[in-house]
Order: sequence, then structure tokens, then C-alpha cells
Amino acid sequence: MNGRTISEKTGWILPEEPPPHPRLKGCIVKYEDCFTPTYYYWSGKLGMRTYPSRKQWEDVVIVQALWERECLQAGKSAIGFGVGKERMAALFASYGCSVLATDQVLTPASQAWQDTDQLSTNKSELYFPEIIGRKDFDERVEFENCDMNAIPERYYNRFDFTYSACSLDHLGTITHGMKFIENSLRCLKPGGWAVHTTEYNVGSNERTVERGSTVFWRKKDIELLSDILRQKGYYVEDTDFARGAHPENYVVDHPPYKPNHTVLMVSKHTISSILFIAQRPKTMTNIPEDGIEWPVIGSDDGHIHTPFLTRLKGSIRKRLRD
Repeated sequence: MNGRTISEKTGWILPEEPPPHPRLKGCIVKYEDCFTPTYYYWSGKLGMRTYPSRKQWEDVVIVQALWERECLQAGKSAIGFGVGKERMAALFASYGCSVLATDQVLTPASQAWQDTDQLSTNKSELYFPEIIGRKDFDERVEFENCDMNAIPERYYNRFDFTYSACSLDHLGTITHGMKFIENSLRCLKPGGWAVHTTEYNVGSNERTVERGSTVFWRKKDIELLSDILRQKGYYVEDTDFARGAHPENYVVDHPPYKPNHTVLMVSKHTISSILFIAQRPKTMTNIPEDGIEWPVIGSDDGHIHTPFLTRLKGSIRKRLRD
């Protein structure tokens, strides 16, 4: 149909390319962003019903950021971390990219993720026929287990882009999340892009959860991460920390949560999502040597156990798929 596709979820006819949109930089989810032509476009491409949801927003902005940076092209290579049952690997493969999708090993400790349909154990769980045909999917997508706190060096210098959606906040501490982002940049070829989202505390730049199965990043953590990566020679997009003008940006959802919230209260913390974008410069032919130490950010105050947020995330993503 002249390069157009039809979304099975919505019935919309989607053009070959997304509508014009200002180039993305780091930003917080805004309610008004969930009603843009770009949001509708990528939701349709991903085969998802359109909700004003921070979890759906994360997938949309990751894909949009990579599209803008000319990553979604035939012959490009990608690695995704903590992919769960996400649709992005299938979408990237539909553009001709080769994708290595990774997730943690299924263990008793990670069983909660499996129970809430958020842990992948093989690539067939990432196949969505409304996005890509089976033959092309099998040729372009591979699956491996990977510990995000111990990325193997065999992944270094291999990929044109890397991505993760709200996985790096489950690595034990904020420091572990910072180290992961640096290691994801090491996986890139010179000129490659890293695009990640994480849980973000919009209620405080001080009080938060720094250590535990789910941590909440603050503005100062994003700023520190950006400063250190720049000192190491990486390019980091600026981050817009504005919450937006729409009144819904300040409406905080409480249990029992709705599937379409953009801000919610978790254990007395006001939580949203944030996008982070960085690049290994084309001129960085060698990975920087360790020389700048990452700060230790992590205390046991306000520990949140895995089952709570895993059940929440699982229920929201299931509603978005259905």
C-alpha cells in the first residue's frame, strides 16, 4: 500500500515514516506527549492500543530517538537489555536491523518477573506477527541471557545502538545503573547511540530509594551521570527536567493504579519516567580506560521489594497489549 501499513490494534493507516517531531533529548514523560501524532504513530507500529501511559511512552520515545538518529535502517545492529516481553526487538527487525535481545537468567530470585509476564527466556516470546513475518524475525533476532551488572566484553565494540526500557533501575543501586549505562556505551561501535529509560523521582532531589530491587533516580543522579560520562569522552544529550504544563502532569495516581497514569505514588515517593540518550563519538576509536570512579550511591532506606513493582508493571504492560 505505497509503503503504508495498517495497525491491527487501531485500524489506522500508518505512513512509511513518522510525522515531523522536534529532535528528542533527555526528558521526563509529559501527559501531553501522549497525544501527539508521533505517539499515535509509534504506538500503532508497535501494535499497541494508545493510552496516556508512562510505560507506553518509554517504548515510543526510545523508538523515536533511534529513528531520529538514523539507527532504524537495514544492516544496523542492536543490543537490547532486560527486554522482557517488549515489542521493540520485533519492530527494529522489521526495519532490517539485526537485534541481540537479552534478559536475565530465570532463577528463584527472578521468578516474580516471569510470573508477571516480564521476563523472556527465548526469542519466540519476542515475536509479534502483526509487526514482522516469522522468517524475517528468525533471521534478524537472536536471544541470550545477560546479567546487566556483568556485561561480557565479547559484546564490546559490536553494535550500532543499544536500548533498555526501565530495566536499569532493577540492578541493586543507582551506582550499578550508572555503571551499566557506561558499559552499554562500550558495546557500541564508534558513532553508536545508547537510549535508556528509568524510574524517576519527580517529588524530591534528595529523599529517594537508592538501594534495593527497584531504585528511583533523581535529577542530581542524572546530572552526575551526564557529567562523568562527558569527562570520559562520551557525548550526552542535555536533559529537560520540566514536568510540563498540562494539569495531569501533577495528578499523582495511588493504589489501585490505573493503567493510564504518567505519575504515581510508590511508598511515599512520587515517581515518573525519564529518557536518557548518549553516544560513543565517531572519533572514540578506543574504549576509555577506567580512571574516573563512580560514586557509591545506595542506602537501605526505603527498600521496596521486587514483587510489588513487578506486579504493577506487569499488569500495566498487559493492559497496553490487550
